[in-house]
Amino acid sequence: MKYVKENKINCLKINFEGQPYQNYFINLVKKYNPDIKIEAYIFATQPLPLHLLYNNQKIDKIYVYDQQVKFQLFKRLGWKKEKIKFLKKKSIKKRIFKNKIFIGYGVHDPKGMLMSFKKLIYKEKMSFKKEDLKPHPVMKNSKNHKLLIKGILEIISNIKFEEKRVSNIVFGSTAIIPEILTIEKEVFQINNDLILESYSNYFWPKIKGEVIFKNVIKYYRK
Repeated sequence: MKYVKENKINCLKINFEGQPYQNYFINLVKKYNPDIKIEAYIFATQPLPLHLLYNNQKIDKIYVYDQQVKFQLFKRLGWKKEKIKFLKKKSIKKRIFKNKIFIGYGVHDPKGMLMSFKKLIYKEKMSFKKEDLKPHPVMKNSKNHKLLIKGILEIISNIKFEEKRVSNIVFGSTAIIPEILTIEKEVFQINNDLILESYSNYFWPKIKGEVIFKNVIKYYRK
């Protein structure tokens, strides 16, 4: 706020995640100077995007890079349609999603997840190599993540199928599932909480989910 007060700023751009401190700062800036234009950019979201619920945030324009996020903001979370702008992503090299295991930020029950993982790969006849494992870069040294990674490597080292199913598996809550489904036809998720971490058609109209067994969901591209 000191910087805002000491400089003539007419536009503020922010990577917006609906964090309480972000909402507080935006409203404080607008209170100090109602003429400052606030532009918010949403690059990542969550399966249950209640953090983006409209709560009288003083945002002039909110930019999204996914039509489903635009749908959520307008149809489900109370934002005015005229404030939302869809931006097409610039042409960048696409990530490779083919028979990978992704571990998200939140891992609360590694033992339970490993039981589900073993059950899933035997059921679907899936096999992986060590290099197929992609842990979250920030959390790979946490205790729960280390336990999960160690367990996954032990399981996949002993499983080989002559005819295997090629797909992707995601552990925990992560924004990578919609990205995977822009390229691949399906992806499996092993989560901590079926309600809080699952992608529902209510918020994600292009994604269809099917519960395989407890805390394991298979997603399709609609």
